Amino acid sequence: METHDDDVVIIGHIGAPYGVRGWVRVVSYTDPPENLMGYRPWLVQPSGADPGAWRSIECSAVKSHGSGFIATFEGVTDRDQAQALTGCRIGVDAEALPAVDDNEFYWRDLIGQTVVNQRGEVLGCVDRLIETGARDVLVINGLQEVLIPFVDQFVTEVDLDKRVIRVDWEAE
Repeated sequence: METHDDDVVIIGHIGAPYGVRGWVRVVSYTDPPENLMGYRPWLVQPSGADPGAWRSIECSAVKSHGSGFIATFEGVTDRDQAQALTGCRIGVDAEALPAVDDNEFYWRDLIGQTVVNQRGEVLGCVDRLIETGARDVLVINGLQEVLIPFVDQFVTEVDLDKRVIRVDWEAE
């Protein structure tokens, strides 16, 4: 099964082999990290592979180990086979994610949105988000980079259908 990048949400990556029986270390990008264990099926993409080069892989087992996780896969029975997976990104089909409540958004849905202030001035597009601990911050690329805290005080509307985020923020 090959899947397009737009349909895949990256939830982690495969690290170095663990032991000699085909286990690998796994790094989770989910919040909380344990959520990684609940998603199936996993898709893998080798590092440096062409976009869309995702393939399904059957995860036989995944468990907590130290501060991370270890996993094993169908058909991967030795260290050499596990080594071949090192560096692969782990993804899941976007439809596998749980629905969000009103006024909650996945970061992936905000990236690329046009940001417009109350005067109708386009500030740019959301390039990425930063997690600061206190709040998430939108990183807007336009004539200049703008950082806007993703809080109700500044973000007044998110229209996913129109791909527009309205903000109470002055262009500088």
